Amino acid sequence: MKKTVKHNFVIFLKKKIISTKIILIAHYAGLSVADISLLRRNINHINGTVKVVKNTLARIAVQDTPYSSIKNFFQKKSSLIIFAEDPILATKIVIKFNKKYNKFIILGGIFNNKDMNLNDIKYFASIPSLDVIHSKIITNIQSSLIYSIYNIRVSLIKIISIINQYYQNK
Repeated sequence: MKKTVKHNFVIFLKKKIISTKIILIAHYAGLSVADISLLRRNINHINGTVKVVKNTLARIAVQDTPYSSIKNFFQKKSSLIIFAEDPILATKIVIKFNKKYNKFIILGGIFNNKDMNLNDIKYFASIPSLDVIHSKIITNIQSSLIYSIYNIRVSLIKIISIINQYYQNK
């Protein structure tokens, strides 16, 4: 790789690191290109990005950023960096991929300027996605409305019954 290409890649990587919500780092030694492509497709589906990076370039890119603590993850020859805007979906995909491919080793990550270890990432993956939470909220609102309508209906029936009894007794 030419020096200018490396320099441009470091600038690109630094911008990407600063502008994303969650960054996950993993080693992928032993995975096939098809396996990594599958991970890429899944992450791209949630508007994320998977990059294979040389660790030296990654360490340079994170220097002088709020994310400099992740430079310790870049130890071997190269790593995968996963960038995403939705931390819950990204961690779900990465953990599912990790379970399927044991050669895919999740090293850690960073979210909201806080370091994440594997347990943190697993915790995020266990949280329901926003779509699930939204559907639960809508279901609760709908059931509350149905219950309220039922109570109004019952009250109206009682009022009508009382009015009918009044007219029958007259």
